[in-house]
Amino acid sequence: MTRVFKGFRTSDDGSATIETVIWLPFLILFFVFTAEVSNVLFTKTKMEQIVTDANRMFSVGVFQDTTELDTFVLAQLADISADATYTSSVGSQMITSLAVVPVSDVLITSFYGSWFDFKISASSTQYVEY
Repeated sequence: MTRVFKGFRTSDDGSATIETVIWLPFLILFFVFTAEVSNVLFTKTKMEQIVTDANRMFSVGVFQDTTELDTFVLAQLADISADATYTSSVGSQMITSLAVVPVSDVLITSFYGSWFDFKISASSTQYVEY
């Protein structure tokens, strides 16, 4: 019987399995974290495009007032988040807009939800040309 235990103790079969079991959860968390951050950055870029395009359309006269502008942008942001907020103001030939989305609405998984308790914002300022 001692020969069996001695062979078990000196054998290194399966040592790679133990290392894999130790490191695999960290690698998976890292890849999920990378995917979440990439999704947040993609969403921010998409929001900036929506706000900039809306300001450009307002500045050339496609929208007659900020109510039409707000309705258009909120409809675009509804694809991203139901809790999106948008404000715009016109003053001294400048249109300024700000869109805000909670990051919790953008996350792929809810695993990192408590760590990502902030908001994504996109703003744009443009001259009114009409």
